[in-house]
Amino acid sequence: PLGIWVMEQACQDFADWYKRFPAFGLECITVNVSARQLMQQGFSYLVEQIVEKNGLKPDQLRLELTETALLDTPQYAAQVLKELRDFGVKIYLDDFGTGYSSLSHLHRLPVDALKIDRSFVNSLLLPDRPAIVESILALARTLNTSVVAEGIETAAQAHELNLLGCTHAQGYLFSRPLSA
Repeated sequence: PLGIWVMEQACQDFADWYKRFPAFGLECITVNVSARQLMQQGFSYLVEQIVEKNGLKPDQLRLELTETALLDTPQYAAQVLKELRDFGVKIYLDDFGTGYSSLSHLHRLPVDALKIDRSFVNSLLLPDRPAIVESILALARTLNTSVVAEGIETAAQAHELNLLGCTHAQGYLFSRPLSA
C-alpha cells in the first residue's frame, strides 16, 4: 500500500507541476518500484489507473527497478514489464551492475534505460579505473537502450561521462533532493 501511495502522490505532484509550470519543460516523473510491488497481482493495471486518474500520458511515468527485483521470477517480471511498456510506461533498471544480473535475462527484459550505479561513477577519475562504465555503455548501445549515470557530484565526472558518450546523468552536481 505504501508503494502505491508513493506512486499516486508522485503522479499527482507531477501532473500539478506540469499544468502550473508549462514553460519549465518537465518531461516525466520517476518512481522506484520494489520487487514486492512488481509481483503484486494486477500491478500493471494499478499503474494504468494511477496514470489515467492523474491525466498523465503513459510515457511521462518512469518506473525504476533494481536487477534483483527482476531475478526471482524473471519470466513473470518480463511479462509485467511488457504490459507496462505496451501501455507506454518507461522502465529503468536501477543500480545496474551491482546486483547479480544475468545477461541471459537482460536481453529478454523490456527495459528502456540502464542506470549506472554511483560506485562506478566514483571510480571514473581514478588512473587505473575499471572499464565497467565503458562496458555498460557498450552493452546499452548493443541493446539499443539508454543510459543514466547516477551520483554525479563533480563537473569532472560529468565531463568524463560526456566524453564516453553518456548523455544522461543525475546527482548532487545538478541538484540535491528537494521537497515538493
